[in-house]
Amino acid sequence: MRKIILLTTVVSNMVFAGSAEENARIQTMQNLETALGIVQQGFMYNNRSMIANGIKKLKYNASDIQSFKIPGKTDYAQSEAKAIVSLADTILKDFDARDKDKVLDSYKEIQNKCITCHIIVRKW
Repeated sequence: MRKIILLTTVVSNMVFAGSAEENARIQTMQNLETALGIVQQGFMYNNRSMIANGIKKLKYNASDIQSFKIPGKTDYAQSEAKAIVSLADTILKDFDARDKDKVLDSYKEIQNKCITCHIIVRKW
């Protein structure tokens, strides 16, 4: 009887730990999506401060991507997080230079990085 109770406790703890990790991942993705939405709104309103706010949130939340464990892809998440931060900085620099084409290219590249990661992690 004790073994059954112990086994049930161990299994439920493992399930809960997996859920916590998945919930953290989901929260990170929602934060990144919100940040990208703010950047996009800034584009629509031609509002630099809105874009800067979205970029700040994007860069802050990109650091959480580094903790993702992607099977068979050592350091993949870390390199993608660095690339997203670099692209985010480029967006603001090019926006200030009034180079809208480069701004949109960088934004699309960030979106492509998100989708590529989803293909790997969620096996789309």
